[in-house]
Amino acid sequence: MKRLKTALAGLASGALLLAGSALAQGNSTEGLLAIITNPDPQSQFMAYTLIGTSGVNPEAIRILLCGPAGDAALRDTVDAASPRFGPNAATVQSQIESLVVRGAKVEVCAIYLPSRSADASVLMEGVGVASPSEIGPLMIASDVRVLTF
Repeated sequence: MKRLKTALAGLASGALLLAGSALAQGNSTEGLLAIITNPDPQSQFMAYTLIGTSGVNPEAIRILLCGPAGDAALRDTVDAASPRFGPNAATVQSQIESLVVRGAKVEVCAIYLPSRSADASVLMEGVGVASPSEIGPLMIASDVRVLTF
């Protein structure tokens, strides 16, 4: 009986290691919807860092920028004046670009541009405008984790 318990414990540990390894390699089958509203650049930077290291396949990541958080996705945001964080002195904008290049879908809320009397031309390359009819169902999908920052 003791051998059986030891063997089962070993199998369980192995399964957890494999699952953790799959997540670390971005092999999670779950989707991720991150809603960012916080205007603070440091909070936004940390949100992008956590999203990027979540283990979720970047192509299954959708990021919704609402309110002041959408300002980071504006084309005319002066990157040189943006606060820099981390050992690589990266900016929020460089993290958005990195996630887009890796396959994440980054969008501003549907009301973001109309409330500023602007159109999609003011957004960084690769950033779009969200559709409420797409985001709503994602928020309640059982295979999508929703994070808010």
